[in-house]
Amino acid sequence: MSELVVRVSEVAPTSLQKLAEEVQETVLLTRRTGDLVVCVDCAESETRTVRISYERGSALPLNAGAAALILLAWSAEDEARRLLEAADLRRFTPATLADVDALVGRLGRIRRLGYSITRGELDPDVVGISAPIRNQDGQVVAAVSVAALASRLYPEPEAEVVQKLLVMAGEISERLALAAA
Repeated sequence: MSELVVRVSEVAPTSLQKLAEEVQETVLLTRRTGDLVVCVDCAESETRTVRISYERGSALPLNAGAAALILLAWSAEDEARRLLEAADLRRFTPATLADVDALVGRLGRIRRLGYSITRGELDPDVVGISAPIRNQDGQVVAAVSVAALASRLYPEPEAEVVQKLLVMAGEISERLALAAA
């Protein structure tokens, strides 16, 4: 296991559990390994659970889910395009994007927003919201995400989750930078 993964795994668990309790949904920590996205850790809400494709240790392709898109969004466009063109872009649901041009265009929008939201792209009826975790150099090295049933995450709670997620991603990034210093 790389030093970075160990550091992220060391600084994030308390934050993941705190966020899971605050938003009462599942929270995931993921990182990119080549053309796959690996779930490094997760925290479940004690009051609400959702069955999702990401479990600790599982690996999924780059085109599916909010975390995957976050992990690609801050790559150089030519690198992202190269990775997507070489990858097996699986469709998990009818909403899963598998067109490289559409995905690259979406990555630009994600960078402008600073977070990613997907709806039913990996698991039917599940909304994924993800934010980047950055190292001391500002590079995106991991993603923190919330996965929730769409019926529980209509617009107002969704906006609250996005804000809490962005704050938590910033806090984890700060702790990661301090651990590297």
